[in-house]
Amino acid sequence: MARFYESKSGYLIKNEKINRIAVVVYCVIGLVILYVVFINNFQHLFSLSGIIALAIVFGPFIGFAMYRIKKHEKEYNCFYRGRKGEGAIWYKLKELNDDYSIFQSLKIGDNLGNIDFAVVGPGGVYILEVKSHSGKIDFDGEKLTNNGKPFEKDFLKQAKGEALQIHDFIKENTGLDIYVKPVLIFSGYASMRFGLKPVSNVYVIGKSFLEEFFNSENRINFPKLKIEEILREVV
Repeated sequence: MARFYESKSGYLIKNEKINRIAVVVYCVIGLVILYVVFINNFQHLFSLSGIIALAIVFGPFIGFAMYRIKKHEKEYNCFYRGRKGEGAIWYKLKELNDDYSIFQSLKIGDNLGNIDFAVVGPGGVYILEVKSHSGKIDFDGEKLTNNGKPFEKDFLKQAKGEALQIHDFIKENTGLDIYVKPVLIFSGYASMRFGLKPVSNVYVIGKSFLEEFFNSENRINFPKLKIEEILREVV
């Protein structure tokens, strides 16, 4: 079984908690305001003037609160899918043999986000950027598309940027100039026809092909233990 060095994705967990708390706070504020209005204006609440006044005062808050709740719920669902997606890949990586070392949720310098996984194995060093999207994944010559439409961001650029971060970190701390291979892996029910060939220098695969991908890589000679030692510092 592969060796794991992990700290659960603090970035995803933190944002999930923030969005969950925000939804609860909006609901509580709304209930408090409704209670105060109801208690202080009970006698006039059901008159025509009371209903109009209540609509004028409380209506805008309801609209704003519903907008914010829906926004936070959408963000919460995104973060939840992100955690679930990383978990699915974690189990697939666990099936690799002990030639592999897996580093989860790496934080390099002052970058806002974490790198989902770095893998050090017989074929070299890899970063895995996990996406939970489903649907048909294609390449339009510049960017990946999902069911014919562009993704919300350039995932290929993101994966290559993270690979460069790991490369620069290793070189700065060890002097080794090791090529880090970027891998974009979809944990959901995504279909694609890229095989095991890179797309714009990024390997794009589904989770069911993860083990096959690593097994297809040629063995190379490199200071594996030295790289593993330095990567443990950023987990």
